[in-house]
Amino acid sequence: FQNVTEDFQYRVRIARDETPVYSVEVIRFPEIVGFTLTYRFPAYTGLEQRRLKSASGDITAPAGAEVEVEVAADRPLAEARVEFEGGGEPIVLNPRKASRFQFTLRVREAQRYRVALVDVKGVAGQSPVWYAIKPLPDRPPTVKLEMPSDHVRATPVAEVPVVFTAEDDYGFSQVRLRYAIDDRDEQFVDFDAGGKKFLQLEHLFQIVRPQLVIGQVQ
Repeated sequence: FQNVTEDFQYRVRIARDETPVYSVEVIRFPEIVGFTLTYRFPAYTGLEQRRLKSASGDITAPAGAEVEVEVAADRPLAEARVEFEGGGEPIVLNPRKASRFQFTLRVREAQRYRVALVDVKGVAGQSPVWYAIKPLPDRPPTVKLEMPSDHVRATPVAEVPVVFTAEDDYGFSQVRLRYAIDDRDEQFVDFDAGGKKFLQLEHLFQIVRPQLVIGQVQ
């Protein structure tokens, strides 16, 4: 028999003699049919929990995120194992004859994992697929001074606007403008950022200096 894809029965007959009926059972290996990934992000990202369905178990998330992985198989299972590339303690699960099971991964560094299945008949899955875990870097915010573009000469009584932009991949909870006049203590102005990723902010400095000495910097 060649290219057998379905179970069947057969017997052999020669003249008036025939054999008993024999059965041929096609062994089907258990397979993963889908994933449901629930992301719980670190507080610093300001991101809300996210849940998505995927045909792949690949995970891309900020470092520190927790991901609940729900795996759906094509049949009831007796055992499932989550194995990590390069060794490491595997996660051994008991699906209890269910076709779905869950486990949780924490995103720390680039890694690969695979899920090995054994069905209730003791048939193990073949050549499990490797899935990637990719941590996203938390890049430092960038700040650009838009105005003034150079040194400013101001009269003893003047208003000098300062305009700057700030950008961050996960957004700002607060932005603080620090400044100092001559050798005095540092002062600051706080801006409510509202979690925005890009901001253009302005502060108006009111200069009142009745006596200026040549060489002093405002």
